[in-house]
Amino acid sequence: MIVALFNSKSKLTDEELVEKYRSSQNSYWLGELYQRYSLAIAGISFNYMKNREEAEDAAIEVFEILSTDLKKYEIKNFRAWLPGVVKHHCLKKKNKNQRISETKDGYKNEHFLFVEIKE
Repeated sequence: MIVALFNSKSKLTDEELVEKYRSSQNSYWLGELYQRYSLAIAGISFNYMKNREEAEDAAIEVFEILSTDLKKYEIKNFRAWLPGVVKHHCLKKKNKNQRISETKDGYKNEHFLFVEIKE
């Protein structure tokens, strides 16, 4: 469950802020959502990433994702939609980081088949 931290100046609902952002493309409205949800997004990110730096990076990346996704999709309930976006991004990032750490010298060791050729 996401807990909103209403520190933003705006008295508008989340959906009204999203609509204003979509119609104007003005990042001010996205900034209002950022102020409301940045700590909650950071908390969700940390639950998945288990590393403060990676969680902070993921939280920033989520707002970059929001800046494009809010233009593409019509969001009816921002507060319910947001945790799924954060979760999906963190899992994707974690999976990518895991694949990179498993890879050495450009290949995964478990995919090699060693065959001894006797002449």
